[in-house]
Amino acid sequence: MEIDLTRGLVAIIDDEDYPLVNQHKWHAKPALRRKDKFYAATIVRDLETGKQRTIRMHQLIFPGAPEVDHRDDDGLNNRRSNLRPCGQSQNQGNARPRTDGKIKYRGVSPMPNGNFQARIGYKGKVTHLGVFATPEEAAGAWNTAAVLRFGEFARLNVIPSPH
Repeated sequence: MEIDLTRGLVAIIDDEDYPLVNQHKWHAKPALRRKDKFYAATIVRDLETGKQRTIRMHQLIFPGAPEVDHRDDDGLNNRRSNLRPCGQSQNQGNARPRTDGKIKYRGVSPMPNGNFQARIGYKGKVTHLGVFATPEEAAGAWNTAAVLRFGEFARLNVIPSPH
């Protein structure tokens, strides 16, 4: 089922969630670090304090979860099959690689000597994975560590196969 939002966008939900979602007026809220990603959000008034706060549709569908991950990275796809409760570290494991740098792989940084280092963050700690001759080798090391740390939440680097 589709729920109309602002900006000409729609959120997708399961039919069973319509009575819960239909109680609110929804808008498209841009993600903090990615202007190409949106979430369905609404403003509610806290009954105790009277203050307004914003909640996202996926938080309403999965109340009480520390965070909610969208398996397909589409913040407007709020079908239960696409949502899974998670912790912050797990949610970071499913983040897309940054697109603002010269290196296109997660966890890989160039070094002044021409090599590449791989590092991975997990639960507030950064682990150095090694120094490699190519960004692809460093990305492979990051992928291995990501599977161990994030499990099913790991969004792996896509490394082209050598010709």
